[in-house]
Amino acid sequence: MVNFKTLVERVKNPTTNETTASLRKENNPDGYFLGEKLAVELDRLSGNRKTHYLVSNLTFMFNCMKQNLGLTKSPQHVVDAGEKFTWLTFKVGRVTKTFKVPHISDMERFIDDYANGVIKVTQTLEELYDEATS
Repeated sequence: MVNFKTLVERVKNPTTNETTASLRKENNPDGYFLGEKLAVELDRLSGNRKTHYLVSNLTFMFNCMKQNLGLTKSPQHVVDAGEKFTWLTFKVGRVTKTFKVPHISDMERFIDDYANGVIKVTQTLEELYDEATS
């Protein structure tokens, strides 16, 4: 069974072969997300007509990351109307897809670590949500 701890794995150090698997701040001081906060934020975004597209964007981002797709340019972190977002551009097949995602918990560091090859995503957003709410 896939669990929240396996959302990502840190890329193994070839010398020590060590891996840190947990993204949960509860279990790992270097984690990215608090499970309860993530679930609450996703529910809040999903329940609002003006922001529910952001959940679709987050879902798309996690799917791209799970497939280990490459970014075509560096993530662009911005503040829009007092809210923090990141603009991402992934290469999907022969085209590029540009979209923005909201910052939930430590999303900015999570995105930067993915872009820099520090982590490998192994779950979808739906799997992460299910684990956070169980």
